[in-house]
Amino acid sequence: MLGMFADRGVSLVMPATGGTGASHLVDLPDYELIRAHPKLFTGFSDPSVLNNSILAAGPAERLRCGFQFFGWPDVDEPTEPAFWRMVSGQVIGQEVTGADWRVYRAEGSVISGPVVGGSLWAMLALAGTRWMPPTSGAILLLEDFMGTFDDVDRRLTHLRLAGVFDDIAALVIGAPADWEPEDAPDASADELVLPLRSSSRSPARPGRTPGRSSISS
Repeated sequence: MLGMFADRGVSLVMPATGGTGASHLVDLPDYELIRAHPKLFTGFSDPSVLNNSILAAGPAERLRCGFQFFGWPDVDEPTEPAFWRMVSGQVIGQEVTGADWRVYRAEGSVISGPVVGGSLWAMLALAGTRWMPPTSGAILLLEDFMGTFDDVDRRLTHLRLAGVFDDIAALVIGAPADWEPEDAPDASADELVLPLRSSSRSPARPGRTPGRSSISS
């Protein structure tokens, strides 16, 4: 990975898959080298932990984060073109649309801020460490794959107690995939997520399409 950052002929560093174990890499890279050679870096699922450790280590003016689902047979057709459009051009002004947006607004009509986030598991690994980027004033985007409502509630509560949701500008939750209610008291994923608004000044947008769904960004 460091070789790709140092290589002047490389413009995009893109882990091509997810998996497990990326958190073991967090304290190994030479972050001074990464800051000296800022590149576009994208991570899907577990490797998104590195997106955040790079952000926490210091500003990289051309660091952007995204997900890749190109090998999945049921990916919505606009996903890949939208990804390449965003990593090869100007991000500001790009419109991300979705038919399933559900917005629960706290206050104000316009929300702006840096985007921080990734896999819920990846954020959980970083919470409370020096590798967690600041989230105050940020638009926090989280996605998660399998788990029961109780599992997800436990992970979100961990982040809440670590102060991750304190004073965020907005919270965006990727469309839940394979979240099982089982015997949880929450009637829906929205009910599970919305109590987090009490620890922030943010609107919440549950059910957004980024995540383990056929449409991702």
